[in-house]
Amino acid sequence: MFTFTSKVAFTCLAVASASVMVAAQTQLCCQILQPFSDNASVWEDQCNAQVTDQSVLVGSRCELTSSCTIEGFWDVTCASIMGCPSQAGPVGLDCTGTQVE
Repeated sequence: MFTFTSKVAFTCLAVASASVMVAAQTQLCCQILQPFSDNASVWEDQCNAQVTDQSVLVGSRCELTSSCTIEGFWDVTCASIMGCPSQAGPVGLDCTGTQVE
């Protein structure tokens, strides 16, 4: 049986995880890699993302993967995954990567 403290902790954790970006180095295979500023209104309005440097790269239309081999896609590592209500997979923030040839 849960105590009151446990219930409060689980509730706070659930609320926090729903609205905060997940922090970790994450490997993604993305169709798009572009500066945050190129789509800032979407990232800010739909994903609740705020950045101090609008030139940080965002990977979108992504799949979690250990390697990206699809020609024309981007093999990226991102500092975090944004909490977007995306139907097109995870959206990476603060990414670096190379385009697959």
